[in-house]
Amino acid sequence: MLLDHTAGPVMHLAIGGGKEGSLFLVNRDNLGKDNATDQVVQKFNLGHPIFATAAFWQNNLYLAGIGPMEQFTFSPTTGMFSAAAASVSGYSEARGGRDTAGDAVKFTVPTVANGKVYIGTRGNDDTQGHGTVFGEIDVYGLLPN
Repeated sequence: MLLDHTAGPVMHLAIGGGKEGSLFLVNRDNLGKDNATDQVVQKFNLGHPIFATAAFWQNNLYLAGIGPMEQFTFSPTTGMFSAAAASVSGYSEARGGRDTAGDAVKFTVPTVANGKVYIGTRGNDDTQGHGTVFGEIDVYGLLPN
């Protein structure tokens, strides 16, 4: 994910992670070229693999790797994230399965529109066509009062 902001020590950043569970924040204007030293601005480990695309909004990174969604706060002053999650969602089992998403589809990016997040999934279908939900669009947003 590309992050641009107007203050702080580094204004053109990229953040990414992978199966090893680490998030890497790098300076897009100085990726190192032939320099053998580490050009990573920040690295922190989530403790679980990352198989999702993060969302960034109002200086917060939202990421659901394996397990609950986590929120990491970005400081424009330091140009870094807080390595400790500012907020962690509860597991959906605590809500009677209301927020349980269907099985993920690789490389599907959630869409944000009208204050809601839309995610296409495979439902709970297996590779042999067995299941009770054969694909769905999961919609997340604030619940009405």
